[in-house]
Amino acid sequence: MPTSKNKLMESLGNVPAQAPIKKAPTTYPLSTQRDNAPSQDDEIATSHENTNAQSQERIIATTQKNPSVATATSVATAPAKDEPKRVSRGYKLREDLIKSLKRIALEEDRLLYEVMEEAMVEYLERKKAG
Repeated sequence: MPTSKNKLMESLGNVPAQAPIKKAPTTYPLSTQRDNAPSQDDEIATSHENTNAQSQERIIATTQKNPSVATATSVATAPAKDEPKRVSRGYKLREDLIKSLKRIALEEDRLLYEVMEEAMVEYLERKKAG
């Protein structure tokens, strides 16, 4: 009994026997092979290096508690000269504290880092006074 489609059609006399068509194997470039043109990933990385959190536009979602909070505010594009330099660190903090601080920031229509910074400044002032 014929097993392939070509053999079946050949046995019925409809199609003359043909050699099976072989496809050329597909070759893929290696990740180490790159052309000199910048890739989309390179362009994205460069654009991310040129932005920071303070130069971004902030959009706040409408909340059930305060629907008037959903307005877009533009944050200053360059820090003031008297403003201290801010650095990005990877500290591990308690999740319950972060959630509470986020809640305060949302209720007061402020950025999370502003609330955290205020708490740290108040703590340091208490330590100096005590």
